[in-house]
Amino acid sequence: MNMTAPSLRPDDSDELAALCKAAGDPLRLNVLRALANDSFGVLELSRIFAIGQSGMSHHLKVLAQADLVATRREGNAIFTDAPCPTPSCSAASCTAPCSKKSTT
Repeated sequence: MNMTAPSLRPDDSDELAALCKAAGDPLRLNVLRALANDSFGVLELSRIFAIGQSGMSHHLKVLAQADLVATRREGNAIFTDAPCPTPSCSAASCTAPCSKKSTT
């Protein structure tokens, strides 16, 4: 019996590994739940989840590497939220009817 393993491009393997790493921590999954409805700064998230600011920054970096969160700058503050579900949509120029957009 000659079985061959499915071939994965290195890029696919890297993306899959980043996604598995990001989803492998319960705190990161809870952060994603919080970000599904609103955007938060690192300090806000660290207070919500009772974790140090540097620890929360690390978790957000892991989520960002897996493309599960997006960041935007407002003055000196950086806010994190779940990315718009529309492909190739940047937070600054999003025109898609997205549930995360403000309608006011």
